[in-house]
Amino acid sequence: MTPTPRPHLAGLLRRAAVCLPLILPAAAPAATLDETPSIDGLLGTAPLMGTEGAGQGVVSLPRSLGLLGAEEETLRQRAEADPRNIALLKQLALVQVRNGHPEAAIETLEKVHALAPQDAMIALDIARLVGATQGAPAARAALERFRTAAADPFPFELALVQLDHDAGATSAARARIAQMLTTAPEAQKGRLRLLLARYLLAAGDTAGAAAQVESVLVSEPANVDAL
Repeated sequence: MTPTPRPHLAGLLRRAAVCLPLILPAAAPAATLDETPSIDGLLGTAPLMGTEGAGQGVVSLPRSLGLLGAEEETLRQRAEADPRNIALLKQLALVQVRNGHPEAAIETLEKVHALAPQDAMIALDIARLVGATQGAPAARAALERFRTAAADPFPFELALVQLDHDAGATSAARARIAQMLTTAPEAQKGRLRLLLARYLLAAGDTAGAAAQVESVLVSEPANVDAL
């Protein structure tokens, strides 16, 4: 008989998700995780993950007024004059996405990545946009490129797992997380276990999901995602 999760477990299992980028073509079914925007949302109003605060003065501009087009051109000219200004480049990429120019945003974010290769959020944003414009295989190639070059490959390995799961290779994704748990540093295991719990729950394995959450609570009793 499948044990009934305790109340706090049930609450977590309903929302057990690790905030990861959704890397799928724009035409793919929505499968957003937690508060992470879908690609459709990204290309509409949601900010890029690596640009928090960079474009707050731009986000609220009404598209119907045509102000974003002028803003994009102004930012492009400023970026040409100051090509190492990371905050400016991030803001430009944000406006380019708002204007429906994801290819230009990818080019801009690649410049940011060259200036700050340690910024995993920027690399993940590039992969999200590549996935939206070129499809999941191109997103996978981008993630593999970033993983190979990264000092910390963990964010990209996790994104590749999600890409597998969202593409339908659910068993392979769960097996990959289980494998990663055998070698991951302790600080990363809680996140992996919560993601595995989400995938197990989606597969109908409530007991297995609850066991993963219980493991997180035992090792990290103050983990806010497990309360």
